[in-house]
Amino acid sequence: MNRQPPPASRRRVLPAGAGTAAALLGPSPGDGTAAAAGLPRAGAAEVLQPYASYGFPDSLPSGTPGHGITRRSLAAWTPGSDRDLAFNTATVPLAERFTPVPANTTARAGQARISALAAFDHTAGSPPQGSATADHYAPTPWAYLDELVFWGGSSGEGLILAPNAPVVDAAHRHGVPVLGTVFLPPVAYGGQLRWTRDLVQQDAAGRFPLAAKPVQVATGYGFDGWFLTAETGGGDAALAADMQAFLRALRIAGAGHGLRITWLRAMNTTGQVGWQGALDLTHRLDPASGPVTAEVAPALREAPAPGEPAPYCYLPAGTLTAGGGRRTTSLGPGSLGPGTVHALGVRLTGHEDTVVAWRPGALAVHEGAVSPAAPSGPKVTDTVTADGAVPARLSRRRATAPVRHYALHPRFPGGKRDFLGGTCRTAFSLPGLRRAQNEPAAPLEVHTVHELFTVSMPSETRLLW
Repeated sequence: MNRQPPPASRRRVLPAGAGTAAALLGPSPGDGTAAAAGLPRAGAAEVLQPYASYGFPDSLPSGTPGHGITRRSLAAWTPGSDRDLAFNTATVPLAERFTPVPANTTARAGQARISALAAFDHTAGSPPQGSATADHYAPTPWAYLDELVFWGGSSGEGLILAPNAPVVDAAHRHGVPVLGTVFLPPVAYGGQLRWTRDLVQQDAAGRFPLAAKPVQVATGYGFDGWFLTAETGGGDAALAADMQAFLRALRIAGAGHGLRITWLRAMNTTGQVGWQGALDLTHRLDPASGPVTAEVAPALREAPAPGEPAPYCYLPAGTLTAGGGRRTTSLGPGSLGPGTVHALGVRLTGHEDTVVAWRPGALAVHEGAVSPAAPSGPKVTDTVTADGAVPARLSRRRATAPVRHYALHPRFPGGKRDFLGGTCRTAFSLPGLRRAQNEPAAPLEVHTVHELFTVSMPSETRLLW
């Protein structure tokens, strides 16, 4: 499962050999300056860029890591030494799920379940603040997923991959647990049996020291468990028995924290590896859509029987056209009367013979407008200067009201504001701001955005030039 590294612009640039000395699943702490880290000023900008965590069980590969890859050890990781922890920690709690009337007569509740394995980025260089472009996988069929596996891992980058926070937050909003990956790859893809032995090593008392580490990582970052697959051939029955005992220890350690442990049975009881079955994928690309008439469809009763439609009522929400950007429409209950909304949908009707290929956003039922509280205590914690730009790290305290995310804007001379980005976390990494004129500092505004997309008054800090 070796893959070519992503472009250099999306990687952390480190001096040659630095990766082999790095322990932990996150970069080691420092005072936030390039000089303290012993790095040249020209390369310091990339050091402030956080990435999702990855590593090896214990021992590291020989040789020099590829460009932008930092080799780390799970055995040495601690939350207190991970300076990227605030950027990678999920903040949205796992929503409670419910089971509606089955969509058809053949659906059987509590039987078939779907565990989706999705690779969102390369193992190294996966940003914890989303992507700067639309070239990013954004899942939508949450209602069909029992769990989501943040798939990845390679012998050249790392075998253990913690999911990045935006993916966990998005899944948690829909009640879907997210698992990190422990991938012990086949020999054909650079797998080494010593990494399997590292994972299942025992101390003098017969305990598994590394069984506690994945639990510590999952609880530290706020995700829901681990997906493990041992696919490195060459083992024996003794190694298979150690793996089974390690899994039992891992499940016991994770049970107290409500963690899921999913095991892909590639290694059998003899220690050998084999696979069965196949997976075929079909891709469909929707054409551009024409204008549509939109209606919000609440149902005040459940569907009368499996396979039957819910008794929807339809409330006009206007006409939408392509290229109009995001649009929010608020509707009153009208003639619906009192009751409980059991189902909520959208009906889109195309005009004439035009194609309908829209992607609706959020639907919500609420009692009234909400004005969230502004975040408090925003401050710039780290800065460097690189090629005339100033990358920086910001932190703030969490707002008291329900928060969907925080939005950041710099304010330029003359009052102009630009959108820098949004995050659910209390830390944000700026790729680099440039001085507009001769102003001594750049005001940075931070707004709280509520789940219903109402926005707070700004809190402000200043980035000194």
